[in-house]
Amino acid sequence: MTYERSTNRYPGAGPDTKELFIGVEVPKAPETAAATKKALRAERTAIRQFAIRVVAFLAPLALIVFGIELLLWRTGETWPLERVIAAQEKNLRTFFSRDVFDHGTFRYKYLQVLRRHPQILVLGSSRVMQIRAEMFGAQGEAFYNSGGMIHSIQDLNHFLERLPPDATPKIVILGIDFWWLNANTKRVANDAFAVGVERDGAYAWQGHGYALSGYVRRPNSLGRLVSYSVGKKHDPNAIGLEALFRRMGFRLDGSKRFDLKIPNTAEGWERRLPSPKRINAMFRNGDFPFAFTKGVSRPLLDQLGVAISTLKARHVFVIAYSPPVISGWDRAASTAPGQEDFWKECHQILPEYCRSLDIPFFDVITPQQFGLDDRYMRDRYHAHETFSLYMLRRFCDDPRIRAALPDVPAIAERALASPKTNPLVPDLPDPTASPERDLGGRGKAGEVPDQID
Repeated sequence: MTYERSTNRYPGAGPDTKELFIGVEVPKAPETAAATKKALRAERTAIRQFAIRVVAFLAPLALIVFGIELLLWRTGETWPLERVIAAQEKNLRTFFSRDVFDHGTFRYKYLQVLRRHPQILVLGSSRVMQIRAEMFGAQGEAFYNSGGMIHSIQDLNHFLERLPPDATPKIVILGIDFWWLNANTKRVANDAFAVGVERDGAYAWQGHGYALSGYVRRPNSLGRLVSYSVGKKHDPNAIGLEALFRRMGFRLDGSKRFDLKIPNTAEGWERRLPSPKRINAMFRNGDFPFAFTKGVSRPLLDQLGVAISTLKARHVFVIAYSPPVISGWDRAASTAPGQEDFWKECHQILPEYCRSLDIPFFDVITPQQFGLDDRYMRDRYHAHETFSLYMLRRFCDDPRIRAALPDVPAIAERALASPKTNPLVPDLPDPTASPERDLGGRGKAGEVPDQID
């Protein structure tokens, strides 16, 4: 098959002509008439009607969002931490704990330290939260419990690096958790003082979005929110949803209140503790706080030494101790593969190390050391207030501590002898019954001795 070759010598010309397409007149587009006033008026009306329909569609959603936010504010859940602290200073009965928003414990406790400038400061995790101002007599006004702010040795050093010199206390009661010395303990990235001290969940849009979406997905929970914010279940002394729902939260002195049901039978006390089967499963799986390890981490021990030396360089009297666990945990940790060496080392090396730094240290393994039993534990590894009072009294057997905390022995004797005291809650003075006092600055009563002999 052959094709006829074009003989056209003019590029751009058509196939049957020598004339170029270039230059041919382009047909004109039809002309558009200018918009009339009537047409513009109709267009504006259409836009306005569309906007009204959009607003009408979104208005119910906006009212729901506004209503939920108003209820959350009413409960104190979305209050900024500065407002929470101011409210607690005005009403000594208040207690604070959030539920759906970030708890803000790191920042809340740090702001309190900066504001109050306590002379007696408790440092540690949630395991030290049950030491209360009322246990120190006249020195109670100069006391603050920052338990929950320090979750590791790194947190401790970061806190000391950030603490201004004028806020440095005279006495620190330091609770050292055994897992602080375990190099294999895993931590969530944002569960750290250096991160949490910069953040207040009340200002984070993510928290508001999460809360709103939760109430939309679970409308029944909205009824509970209404009941606790404006209904009969509202408590003006509770700030935050967890404080309202569970009757627990931080008091003004930093200690944590719990709504405990005191058992009245031996079986009731027994049910509060985990079974041996559950305990063995925890050790077998290497669950927190018992990550498998070969022994105490020397680098972590050295970091602890740096923190203690920093405090001593600032002329702080440090009283250190290891908070207790239930007896079942102690028995399991002493024999469990991947744990027994660490457990034994921890309770041998740590006391020796603290003695080498010339600070009092109390290796409190279980309540049995004080002639008590597991009823004095709120759960597996949290002792409660009555045990804390026994412990402080034991601390005062050391003459140095007794000189620094002169009111503790008498307070402890009186409370522990009271028939109202039970294994969890001691009969302590009511802090709300004391006269009004300025809690916004450094306490004036019960001055701590400048020198500890």
